[in-house]
Amino acid sequence: MGWRPISRIVWRRKLDIGSPISLVALGYGVAVNLAGFGLLGWDKSCAFRGRRRVPEARLLSVAALGGAPAMLLGRWLLRHKTKKQPFATYLTTIFSIQVLVAIALLLLMLGRQDWRSSLFLT
Repeated sequence: MGWRPISRIVWRRKLDIGSPISLVALGYGVAVNLAGFGLLGWDKSCAFRGRRRVPEARLLSVAALGGAPAMLLGRWLLRHKTKKQPFATYLTTIFSIQVLVAIALLLLMLGRQDWRSSLFLT
């Protein structure tokens, strides 16, 4: 049948983007990602100045709470903890799980029975 786009009207109606819960979720996502990026930057600054560092467990906790995208971006932009193992593997795993969960939630919110049509595959 080919590729077919979903209109903006359907997305707005099905996902209810303007609802208060959506705005709270968006605010939370922005806040936790800013915190993750800032925490990674702070750790880089502490490492450069020889001060006490941010524990990796705390960095991974912020990533698990939703800050993984910004922390991956921060690793790349700040060139910090790029070769540190197992931190890099854990962070990538957390991000991958979050992407899969986000896709699953999006498909549930769309309420489509045929998931392939939701992903423009049919």
